[in-house]
Amino acid sequence: MKQLILGLVLTIMSIGELAAQNNQTYADLVFPTEALEGSAAIRKIGTVLAKPAGPGPFPAVVIMQTCSGATADQREWGRRAVDRGYVALVVDSMAPRGVTSTSCNLPLSRRALDAHDAREQLKQLSYVDPARIGLMGFSVGANTAVAITTHLAQFTQVPSYTPFAAIVTFYGACVRRGQGGLEDVFKDSKPDAPLLMLIGGDDPQGRASECLPDLERLKANGADVEWNVYPHATHCFDCEADSGKIADNTIQGGRMPFTYNKAATADAADRAFAFFASRMGKAQ
Repeated sequence: MKQLILGLVLTIMSIGELAAQNNQTYADLVFPTEALEGSAAIRKIGTVLAKPAGPGPFPAVVIMQTCSGATADQREWGRRAVDRGYVALVVDSMAPRGVTSTSCNLPLSRRALDAHDAREQLKQLSYVDPARIGLMGFSVGANTAVAITTHLAQFTQVPSYTPFAAIVTFYGACVRRGQGGLEDVFKDSKPDAPLLMLIGGDDPQGRASECLPDLERLKANGADVEWNVYPHATHCFDCEADSGKIADNTIQGGRMPFTYNKAATADAADRAFAFFASRMGKAQ
């Protein structure tokens, strides 16, 4: 009976009501309404909206950050997206709320709602094709993307929810901390959108050994999933600005070093935007 009541509540509640219920202490983000034009215009660090030259409509990508917050590395991904013909909305979930990279304690549910709200903002823009909005997540941003596409994020459980057009994750984890210890994020569900996972072979958090069995099973069962493992690449292998940093492994415990891998980053960019193009149509 309790499950039935919960199901009815989720059916009648709007996404906005769910946001208010679960994130009372975190205000919604305010997104830019005017886009920068061209990748060279992306100079600041933080939430950034940028577009290619021209009226569009263009496909778009929501970019969700790591625990390091808004960084120069995230700005680079916005530039890469615009250079390839996408509108880019780089989301800073942390700084506007006073959350620091040392704590990274912003709930995943709030980050997931930020991704949803970012997509809703993009849908309102005349130069964005609302049917071609992808999601790109890095580390905790990747975990956010997985929580959305597997319907672990509560707002995805209402009838009005529609999946992202495609999702690409960088060094995301395939397990999460639950009440009984580590839980498999793909155990009871499969992605509701095409999913590409880019994995560092020497990443102690987004472990290939924990992801590959799931991905192989999902693919065998018909899910639209792809992946690539970069041998010897660490967590945050694309983080040129943060190379040399040692961070906490907040899932399995311990510490993890970041080492920038130029070759892996270049290949990952090619794979990511080729994947978006194959699922959402060519950008230009």
